[in-house]
Amino acid sequence: MQASALYEYALVAHSILRAAFVVLLLGAMWRSFDGWRKARAFDAGDKSWWLPLTIVTDVQLTIGLLLYYVWSPVAQQARASLADGGMKDPVQRFWAMEHFSSMVLVVVLVHVAKIVARRSTNRPKRGQLAALVMLLVGAALVAKMTPWPWSKHERVQRQVVRGLFG
Repeated sequence: MQASALYEYALVAHSILRAAFVVLLLGAMWRSFDGWRKARAFDAGDKSWWLPLTIVTDVQLTIGLLLYYVWSPVAQQARASLADGGMKDPVQRFWAMEHFSSMVLVVVLVHVAKIVARRSTNRPKRGQLAALVMLLVGAALVAKMTPWPWSKHERVQRQVVRGLFG
């Protein structure tokens, strides 16, 4: 299989997993909110949201890293432009730094939130609230740093689910 075909398949998979990530993130946020409200410790219902969320997050990170370092000509061009003043161009800066670093931070937040929620057996209300706050910060980063169709810069805009409508 050629690199360009792998690139296209990876973009579609990255896009589909983004939609799955958002749904699972909302579910985990709801479970954390409910656990905080009811002072409920981490239970099997929480695990049913957190486990798929962390799996999808890790697969999304793996595909993202492969796109960033191996397959994506857009990312390669953006990284190369950093030496030539690419930080001045908002589109190059978005692909070279902002999207990448923000999404790595989201992965860290999801994993730390899961650990905090799961380990807070003595003070479940506090642990669930801490997890909820971390997930809210992660959700805000995803909302801001994902290339949506309505993104500020035209060259950053992407379909919500790539490959689905054309």
